[in-house]
Amino acid sequence: MEDNIKKAFEILYSHKMEMEKFMNFYVFKRMKVNMDTFLNNENDFLLFIKFCLNTAQKKSDKNIKDGLNYFKRKYLDIIKMLNNKDIYNLKKCIYNSPGVGQKIGSMILEFIYLYSDKKDDDIAKKLFLPLDTHVLRLLDECFHLNNIPKEYQFKIENEKFINFQRSLQKYTNEKPIIYFDYLWFIGKMFCNKISENDEKSRGYKLCNYCWIKDYCENKNKWI
Repeated sequence: MEDNIKKAFEILYSHKMEMEKFMNFYVFKRMKVNMDTFLNNENDFLLFIKFCLNTAQKKSDKNIKDGLNYFKRKYLDIIKMLNNKDIYNLKKCIYNSPGVGQKIGSMILEFIYLYSDKKDDDIAKKLFLPLDTHVLRLLDECFHLNNIPKEYQFKIENEKFINFQRSLQKYTNEKPIIYFDYLWFIGKMFCNKISENDEKSRGYKLCNYCWIKDYCENKNKWI
């Protein structure tokens, strides 16, 4: 099992250039924002923040408005923290925003340190993996790693949340665990959720095309 997870992670990591191009197309080109320099322009940065806030599972206009106002006030502080490589206070600042939980906060940090001109794999090692529904589902279905209780999945200061994040490090050969987030892409493109109890489910599994098909332990493979 552990060997399969390690091999699958290396495959995910090997797609990082491809994923960078995809994120540029999927996020930044849609907003007509330059991915490399979006941190250097306040308006571009706030457009990016708005995109992230809109990915919340239970988004609200109030949270989006309050979050944007928060990041507008904090913009110069955030740039200073970035320039000083002050990841401790940067994480604190981002996770304290209205409308930002572990997923969105971790997602913001991921984009900064994997895709912008501030990309830095050493700092990326200090980031949390965003736990969204696709990532949690595939960690469970493919590798039986869903050992974090739901009540702790979204509390970044909880010991069980932190221990779960740390437990992923043993599979990454000292690379940042945040590259496990490419499971999100696999869940979206190759391995949609299928509900056995819902006749209207439109889920599908394109296993033959999936990057990690040789190491996935899901027994319900098809296509």
